[in-house]
Amino acid sequence: MAVPVVDRELQKAFVELQARVIEAQRQEQQAEGRMEALSRTAMTCKLTLQEISTLPSKTRLFQGVGRMFLLQDREYVLSDLKSERGEAENCLGQLKRQKEELSRRVDEAEKNIREMLAARHS
Repeated sequence: MAVPVVDRELQKAFVELQARVIEAQRQEQQAEGRMEALSRTAMTCKLTLQEISTLPSKTRLFQGVGRMFLLQDREYVLSDLKSERGEAENCLGQLKRQKEELSRRVDEAEKNIREMLAARHS
């Protein structure tokens, strides 16, 4: 017995929607992982800034660069930490917006799948 053309088309559309949902969920999980890493970076910078701000203004500090440490002025280290924290917070905001968009895509695709299944059963 031949499968009706409508069922094949429905099945193809269902598979495509399912693939979109899976891809969007994967991207959403990646965004969450990057958000966690960036929030840790921002928190580390914040705590380091708090500790360095208690030191005298003429204090020279060592700053980690790759596999070595460089002796830097306190003001240079503070400005570097502030810029790193600002970049992390900006990226975090972008990732939050991206994650919200991905969540909307997943919800919309799941809704389309439900509608497709409901139409098929009708």
